[in-house]
Amino acid sequence: GGALRLRTAFVGDSSIVYGRRSVEGGAWQVRQLGVDHKPDREDELQRISAAGGEVWRGDPPRLLCSVGGLAMSRSLGDFAAAECG
Repeated sequence: GGALRLRTAFVGDSSIVYGRRSVEGGAWQVRQLGVDHKPDREDELQRISAAGGEVWRGDPPRLLCSVGGLAMSRSLGDFAAAECG
């Protein structure tokens, strides 16, 4: 057979995980394909701060804004959260 291709997309607060079985009924092999956009990641803290946002470093860390505290730092189409950085 031909080569198998896998195409993925990473959209804001969605995680991408790839799983496969080597043989029917065998154990699953799982691999994370993306890195979650968490508000306490150093690069996300810098981006949020530069955009005028603020992060509360509790458990879980939250992006603070007028709509409340969000546990992710990016989201596709979330216009209310866009003002937070």
